[in-house]
Amino acid sequence: CANPSVNSYSKSNEYTLTVTYNGNCKAVASTKVEVTGNNVVPFVPNAFTPNGDGMNDVFMVFGEGISKVNMQIFNRWGERIFNSEELDFSWDGTYNGYKVPDGTYTWKLTYRKVKSQEECITGHVIVMM
Repeated sequence: CANPSVNSYSKSNEYTLTVTYNGNCKAVASTKVEVTGNNVVPFVPNAFTPNGDGMNDVFMVFGEGISKVNMQIFNRWGERIFNSEELDFSWDGTYNGYKVPDGTYTWKLTYRKVKSQEECITGHVIVMM
């Protein structure tokens, strides 16, 4: 059976897939797949523009199924300029009440997914005013 067509329908964290094969082969198979938070990796943007225009003004992490975070941001000299353990944190591009200069900053995110061990990822974010 070549060239299958796939229809998928989602509801909450449950998915039903229906596959129908074209040509002389006609079959339908359905299954339910449960998606758990343990498969989710946080999405961390690589740039933001804290210029006060109301668009993309803060740096934050996106993801579901995360129960604990520690976000640290460092300048190019390794000085920690931001730290938060709040799940819904956001960084506005300031340090000690002043806007940081445009540039690349290093971040380190330690997080725990529901019912799992802590994990740590690192990366960079570009600040553009």
